[in-house]
Amino acid sequence: TLPTNHKFSMTIDHIQPLSKGGDSMKYNLLAAHRNCNTRKQDRWKGNPFQQSLSDILKIQNEKFWKEKFQC
Repeated sequence: TLPTNHKFSMTIDHIQPLSKGGDSMKYNLLAAHRNCNTRKQDRWKGNPFQQSLSDILKIQNEKFWKEKFQC
């Protein structure tokens, strides 16, 4: 197990950041290395590529939870 402050320790990333109107529902959450999550910060609308990728991940994650757990 890695120490919590290690750059490769796991964190929970909000695909759409809370500061940009995101929520903490399971379809908006992904596991991310601390280094990646820190680098992403609260980017959402400032980078069109990031937004498109984030939208795709959020939709795929939501479909996964609905299919697997009927919620």
